[in-house]
Amino acid sequence: MPITEAERKKLRKHTFSEDKKDQFGWTHSIAPELPVGNTIKNAVQMLFSSPWPWILNAAGSIILAVYLFKIFESVTIFDSFLYTAIFFVLEILIVAPLNAFSKASYAGIGRKGVLRPMLMSLTYLAPLVPIFYITALILLIHIITTMSVLAIIAFLLVMVIAILLHITNLNASLSIHIMYDKEFDRTTSLNKSWMALSGQSLSMMAVNITAFVPLIISVIAEAVLVKNVSIWYVVPVIFIISEFCISLWQASTSYAYKTLLKNVKPMQYSRL
Repeated sequence: MPITEAERKKLRKHTFSEDKKDQFGWTHSIAPELPVGNTIKNAVQMLFSSPWPWILNAAGSIILAVYLFKIFESVTIFDSFLYTAIFFVLEILIVAPLNAFSKASYAGIGRKGVLRPMLMSLTYLAPLVPIFYITALILLIHIITTMSVLAIIAFLLVMVIAILLHITNLNASLSIHIMYDKEFDRTTSLNKSWMALSGQSLSMMAVNITAFVPLIISVIAEAVLVKNVSIWYVVPVIFIISEFCISLWQASTSYAYKTLLKNVKPMQYSRL
């Protein structure tokens, strides 16, 4: 049955719930693209805007550097599990709130509480990302030295889990900004972050990998030099590189947040 003119006029005046705008954007919105080069370029400029992020990131860089040294020095599986468990707990209790404050500093937003970023980090298991990648590297070294079929299967499984966790973390990387800036609860902040970034996972991964290339190279170097008696010199080097890479990534997410907040647009709906 064809629609009448009266019904057509009524539909034209109707306001869709999807068009409603809240503090962050529209219920259904279109996020602007985040070019990798432009994001990194602006993040580098933001790196030197304040000394506070560097100071706040120091604890996390020390924890990561010492963990990498101990994990490659470990001679037993028990030692590896013990250091990994300690690293996981410290990442939640100490690094997560400090990273949140660092992101807030780059983005120019207020710092509000330590418990919520700790719970946020625990929700999407952020510390497991470096743990799984380091495990994959250890397995790869084992494959090269022993050519074990079991190690190859374990490596592939660990890499799949690591990449899936990595993408999940990337899509949630703006949740802290949203939670602090817009005072949303944890679930809403995570949902908003996913809504803004889920279509740009590859771009964010490219930015993330670019930001951490120096650290990746230094970790591989430590893995290769693990039997060298002078390996201790690598720890301060990794600390310094971690400081730079972590700060660059946090500046990148802060730039992404500002860009998305400024340029997000509502979806366009066709009218009858």
